[in-house]
Amino acid sequence: MEKPSDFVDASNHTILIVDDNPANLSVVVDYLAAHGFQIMVARDGEAGLRLTQQDHPDLILLDVLLPGIDGFETCRRLKADERTQDIPVIFMTIVTKTEDKVRGFEVGGVDYITKPFQHEEVLARVATHLRLRELTREVEAAKESLERRVAERTTELSQANVRLEEEIAERKQTEDALQKSETLLNATQRLSKVGGWQYDVASGESFWTEELYRIHELPADSVIDHLQESLKCYSPEDRPIIHDAFRGVAERGETYDLEFPFTTFKGRSLWIRTTAQPVYEEGKVVRVIGNLMDITDRKRAEEEIRHLNQDLEQRVVERTALLETANKELEAFAYSVSHDLRAPLRHIDGFIGMLQKRAKATLDDQSQQYMEFISDSANKMGTLIDDLLSFSRMSHNEIIKSQVDLDDLVRDVIQELKPKTEDREIQWNISLQQMVTGDRAMLRAVLVNLISNALKFTRPRKIAQIEIGCEWKNETEVVVFVRDNGVGFDMKYVDKLFGVFQRLHRSDEFEGTGIGLASVHRIISRHGGRVWAKGQIDHGATFYFSLPIFKIGDTHEDV
Repeated sequence: MEKPSDFVDASNHTILIVDDNPANLSVVVDYLAAHGFQIMVARDGEAGLRLTQQDHPDLILLDVLLPGIDGFETCRRLKADERTQDIPVIFMTIVTKTEDKVRGFEVGGVDYITKPFQHEEVLARVATHLRLRELTREVEAAKESLERRVAERTTELSQANVRLEEEIAERKQTEDALQKSETLLNATQRLSKVGGWQYDVASGESFWTEELYRIHELPADSVIDHLQESLKCYSPEDRPIIHDAFRGVAERGETYDLEFPFTTFKGRSLWIRTTAQPVYEEGKVVRVIGNLMDITDRKRAEEEIRHLNQDLEQRVVERTALLETANKELEAFAYSVSHDLRAPLRHIDGFIGMLQKRAKATLDDQSQQYMEFISDSANKMGTLIDDLLSFSRMSHNEIIKSQVDLDDLVRDVIQELKPKTEDREIQWNISLQQMVTGDRAMLRAVLVNLISNALKFTRPRKIAQIEIGCEWKNETEVVVFVRDNGVGFDMKYVDKLFGVFQRLHRSDEFEGTGIGLASVHRIISRHGGRVWAKGQIDHGATFYFSLPIFKIGDTHEDV
């Protein structure tokens, strides 16, 4: 006969015994320990509660008559605590009154053991309730597993969107959820103009969603060969393509995503996008599922965009031609104006020179100053005309790219400007060591303008300090700066610095035409770079320009 201990692994179970009688404890503890159970002991209800919350035993043997709180109150507290309420409690008592036993069951006890103890009875009841607890846990685990599997299967059914009449009968509990999902899916397909279909490879049977019938303009209850009838909606040239694509999915497990013109059964012209993919079972293709989308609106929009782009491109070509014509006319006008202005200026300067020589002895000092003023003004006007012509050419001259050593170019410019600095003390700090790609002549013009400005605006300084270097660089551009300790400028006017004829200082303080920095801006822009400046009145200025790190052969949209 099978013993109770035979169907319980005692070594995996811990029993808490709560009793204040040493003799009773000794009997029960020794007997249960001898059968392999792990034993914990508490002498009163409070200690039993603490041990239960701390070690969570598998079963509790609880004496009714205890010092402090009795066994009934102890059990009530155990069952009121979510952490301990599932632990079975067996009362140990000499009580034989029915109402006391009922009370024990009411507070949550599962059984009674009557003193004096019968060893076999104790073992049988303990083993039985431990086994019941194990079975309860197994049932709960099985229930959770079953519920999880049902949920997973329900999700598969919702996503598949197929008529599963046989399985619906077996799974009545999912009927409402599946019906709602199908309704939502049909509405979604109708709104997005996407119909779904499925083909069973073994039986040759196929299924269409309601939206797919709508796209074909067929009644939803039509009894037709879906594949053959649908092929009739494609042009004769496209039918072999779609047929071969379908066979590729069903026979070789390929996929396809194609777009075709499409004619419904009522003669309406559409554009559709059709996709398909295989479904495998045990390594074989058993089904083909796919979608057919009405993309007529998208095709119309694409066609409109294409026409708009063509129209825009034509406008750009026409606008570019107009701009080129205007630039040529402007250049011709500038050349004509400069040529027509130069002759009168040469006459003025020449006749003033002759007049000064001829009438020098007869003119007073004031008249001499007037003639010098006229001569200087004519020379300034000539310089301004030359600068304007040079600025105009900057927009049209071709950029001839080469590798340029900035350090070498800067030292060459300084050497050129050396005659203007012979009577001045200047501290140069040059640290470039940078190769760039660009038009050497244009970059030289940039450096001439910036360095000349630094020399000009440091004239009031006893010792001029001019630094030329590379402040930082990354993989896309190089940033070069020219810094001086000159008179500086007010940053609120920084936006005017690089405009034509913009000057921040009076001409009687510092000479210039207001063209130099505008030329710098135009040259650097044509190289795809940027220019900016920082300054403070009487604390110097720093001018920056960046150059993209191009290789020879690269182009820029402005070049």
